[in-house]
Amino acid sequence: MKKLLPVIILFLAFTGFAQTVNKKYVDGIIYFQIKKEAAYKIPCDQNGRTNLKDFAFLGDIIGKYQITEIRKSFYMAKDEKLLRTYKVFFKKINQADALVKELGKKGIIEYAEKLPVYKLSYVPNDPIYSQTSGSGSATMHFNWPLTKINAPAAWNITKGSAAIKVAIVDNAIYTAHPDLTNKIVAQYDAADLDNVASPPGSGTSTLANYEWSHGTHVAGLVGAQSDNGIGTASIGFSVSLVAVKIAEDATGNLTAGYEGVTWASTTGAAKVINMSWGGYGSSTTAANVITAAYNQGCVLVAAAGNNGDGGEDMANINGTLYPAAYTECIAVAATNSDDTKASFSEYGTWVDVSAPGGNEAISGWSSPYVTPLISTTWCNTYGMGAYYGLSNSLFGTNAKYDGMQGTSMASPLVAGLAGLIWSVNPSMTKVQVRNCIISTADNITAANSATPALSGKIGSGRINALAAVQCAQATGSVAPTASFTGAPLNICPGSTVTFTNLSTSSGTVSYAWTFQGGTPATSTQTNVTVTYNTPGVYSVTLTATNAYGSNSSIQTAYVNVVAGAAIPLVEGFQSATFPPTNWYLVDAGADNIKWALKTTAGQASTQSTFFDNYNDAANAGYRDELKTYVNLTGYNTAKMTFYRAYSATFGSPNYDSLQIGLSTNCGASVTSAYLKGGPTFSTAVTSNTAVGFVPTSTQWKKDSIDLTPYVGQASVMISFINRGHYGDNLYLDNINITGTSLASPTAAITSPSTGCTGSAITLTDASTGGPTSWIWSMPGGTPTSANVQNTSVTYATAGVKTISLTVANASGTTTATKTITITATPTVAASVTNTTICSGNSVTETLTGATTYTWLPSGSGSSSVLAPTATTIYTVTGSTGACVSAVTNFTVNVTTTPTVGVSASSASICTGQTTTLTASGATNYSWLPGSQTTTVITVNPASTTVYTVTGSNGSCSSTKTISINVSAA
Repeated sequence: MKKLLPVIILFLAFTGFAQTVNKKYVDGIIYFQIKKEAAYKIPCDQNGRTNLKDFAFLGDIIGKYQITEIRKSFYMAKDEKLLRTYKVFFKKINQADALVKELGKKGIIEYAEKLPVYKLSYVPNDPIYSQTSGSGSATMHFNWPLTKINAPAAWNITKGSAAIKVAIVDNAIYTAHPDLTNKIVAQYDAADLDNVASPPGSGTSTLANYEWSHGTHVAGLVGAQSDNGIGTASIGFSVSLVAVKIAEDATGNLTAGYEGVTWASTTGAAKVINMSWGGYGSSTTAANVITAAYNQGCVLVAAAGNNGDGGEDMANINGTLYPAAYTECIAVAATNSDDTKASFSEYGTWVDVSAPGGNEAISGWSSPYVTPLISTTWCNTYGMGAYYGLSNSLFGTNAKYDGMQGTSMASPLVAGLAGLIWSVNPSMTKVQVRNCIISTADNITAANSATPALSGKIGSGRINALAAVQCAQATGSVAPTASFTGAPLNICPGSTVTFTNLSTSSGTVSYAWTFQGGTPATSTQTNVTVTYNTPGVYSVTLTATNAYGSNSSIQTAYVNVVAGAAIPLVEGFQSATFPPTNWYLVDAGADNIKWALKTTAGQASTQSTFFDNYNDAANAGYRDELKTYVNLTGYNTAKMTFYRAYSATFGSPNYDSLQIGLSTNCGASVTSAYLKGGPTFSTAVTSNTAVGFVPTSTQWKKDSIDLTPYVGQASVMISFINRGHYGDNLYLDNINITGTSLASPTAAITSPSTGCTGSAITLTDASTGGPTSWIWSMPGGTPTSANVQNTSVTYATAGVKTISLTVANASGTTTATKTITITATPTVAASVTNTTICSGNSVTETLTGATTYTWLPSGSGSSSVLAPTATTIYTVTGSTGACVSAVTNFTVNVTTTPTVGVSASSASICTGQTTTLTASGATNYSWLPGSQTTTVITVNPASTTVYTVTGSNGSCSSTKTISINVSAA
């Protein structure tokens, strides 16, 4: 027989409850379920809120008991029983029994019941994990729960996978905690209906804040970020967390536990759900929720309760706690570090397993059981200081960590272990995960033998993380299961689809994708983004392979690449198939509230499309669409007409609106072309609120939209968008899209009439008439053809070239031709008589290959005499008409000619005397008469003599003479 609910934190029960009528049941809330055969479809908003007008079948009960709200609180469920279950809030709290009884007499009510009160029940480098405290032999070890269950050895096998989500359904979870913020992947407040799971107010060191820290403490035990150098470690190590708040901000009452479980199992996509809370007594609604979550594939873990020694509820000493006692849940009792049952922990045949949740056994202290479980909190350290005299500085300045005990703490160790197990082999079933936890637990019968009443009532034993993950390893010798999703699946040409791999496998796995019609066509990545350029319907295949085999998932006709439909497009919704051909539905929020076919009303017919805003309360943020794509190429003008019908029966704020959006990029950006609502949109006046509006033949109006700004576009998206506010039915019919065709285009080319070989010639389309395609033909050129609007071409040979351009649109094709005379680009050659000269000399340069020449630094013509005074680089270009050659370079090297000087020690001498001649200005010398080659010579001529000296610098030289006059002695 399995199980029912509460669990306390540390030595305290959560004090948020303020029941004034019956402490076992929540004041002012009941549940009831409508019978299936009643076939009532009551709409709700995105948080499950309904309109009391839809519960007219309750008669005067609403007023009699002052019912303020009836909420479809399990709106996100996938179980049809829960979708027929409603939560009633009423003010006559002292008449709950009478309300339940009176509802039970209603023929359409399956059951009505009160809401029971539920109460909270590899060594990493995290400082608190290895922290000890105390003196002498009396030392507190804050990591005792993890070492006791052999977690470090389990982490050597797996540190968990972020792909596995464990939900913490609890009073509140401080999502900004530095040891949690990177681990929380989703959050929701099921009690106050928002997306903030954190506690209200600020987390200071007070008792109230300590109690509000319960869910944060539980979350840290499941999956605090480990090995991050701060705080503490967790059994789940790397698993992801889903934070679900179930306590009301105003009261602290746990009024939304089962709504939280339903959200976690559906929207939150959790694999494991922890429930560290409970109450005494089963309920039909609770049982349905637990069964539905179990059928979703979740492993459900719940605390066994803290009233084993009487606690605060002497009427339920060691009672049966729910949801732990439900068969689908793993019920967890709490043990101390010596494996004895914690004194407070409840027990029974309905308990499945035990886990650390009590205290560390330490000799030398006044109490043999001392150290509680340390984990993350919302409050600054409170309990450790209040009960153990440990300062806040032990955990860091304003640290948010503290100690708690209870089956509330034992349960998350089991939930975290479930996440660790599933990380080893994600293809395991929930039953296999459960069995690995229970079957591998260490036997603790001997440790509890002193209490015979516990025999067979504390489960299979105390969990052993190492043995449990080894059990998971043994299940891994199986081939993977391939699975994937893609989005979006209706796209325009050139758009992309993102494929997400959902395969399950153990060990190393490889993937092989095949995308028919896509780019890339194949991939080995885990997740892939694929581009589709061509209209059509395409299949996708994913094959997953591991050491034990392969498995393929094939989705045929999966991706629809939409081509714009030809116009005229006329749609009167006369087919039995909906949506019709070329039309597509967008079901925003996937809530099955969408455009539908109406077979009993139409404009000049009996069929149309409508949106049932009378019965369906579409979320204000959801915009359900009916859309089509049309090809407006080949048209001068385009227009859409349509008929609409609507009655603004219920007034503001229940006015509904129709919006029409237009897009040329498949919806990436949308222009609103039409928006009408309420009285301006209404086509009929009616006060009949008993049924939804159905138009007569005279209650239709025609509207139109000019589509001319979109002509020329091959895929124009037209979307009819319902902006419903739970008012009345909105109808559309006879949607006609037409246009006036373009004339055939006139081809024309703009380009130069001449060109040069080797140079690109720009070709520009000068066509008129709206061409949509272009084909260029350029024989002998590079390229020889092109299909873009404007292009260029290069020719390697001279001559007259013919170019043609063919243009087309939806109305026809024309061709234009043009000739271009191509002149050969000249190749210039330079011939120079001598490239090395002495200064003062000249060279002759002769140019060939062109008709005219230009060079620098000076000169013109076909040839020239050049007399550079220093070494000079000349650049020459040649031209033949407009075609200019490349630059030709040549260099004339100039050596300086020396200026020679000569002097005599005496220019006039007597016969028989000598004089000295000295040369200057060169490096080498030669004298005449004589053959001396020195700079200085001594001569004694017999008569007057003229001497010549020649000086040279390499190959360049000059001469100088001097006369020596001789007189008779």
